[in-house]
Amino acid sequence: MAEGVGQLSLGVKWHSAGLIVGTFIGDLVNGITYWVQYIKTGGTFSKEIRQRIKGNLKRYKHFPLVSLMPNLLSTISLFIPVLLITSLYSADVTGQFDLSRQILALPLSLISVSISQVLLQKLTESRMKKESVMAQMKKLFLILVAISLLTCIVTTFVGEELFTWIFGEEWRFSGEITVLLIWSYGIKFVISPLSITFI
Repeated sequence: MAEGVGQLSLGVKWHSAGLIVGTFIGDLVNGITYWVQYIKTGGTFSKEIRQRIKGNLKRYKHFPLVSLMPNLLSTISLFIPVLLITSLYSADVTGQFDLSRQILALPLSLISVSISQVLLQKLTESRMKKESVMAQMKKLFLILVAISLLTCIVTTFVGEELFTWIFGEEWRFSGEITVLLIWSYGIKFVISPLSITFI
């Protein structure tokens, strides 16, 4: 999230240099956050914690094997369009596309990931109590669809004008790209949190 916000804010002002600086700042913020959390936990790994980590690694050793390929394909799918556009078009077009991609990815990183983490906890609790999760899933699905539909409809009609108003006239083409991509990201916004149920 920090990397995305940094790239967007600095990229609009300084273009390519801003994207590089934004990436650096994002990575720095992430590193500092991890370090602060590490210090808060005592800054050491006791023997008990090491044993618990070792036990969990053995218990869930199959999980990386199952999730590796989907996560790898998902990551590749994010970068292939940028690489293709870079090779086929100018750097300016690539920058316009990347701004659109960053804006559309923000709800996924801020909302969708948070919802999936909460959902995983709720599903685990329901499973331990041997309760059905269908009612929770249906309610969450309808809420996500409503949010996604509203966002997609608004963006379709006024997305280009919003981009021009927020980022300036030079980013109008990025708004046009966003209008084309919004529905695919809207579907991803609904599916991404619910996919946690397949773990």
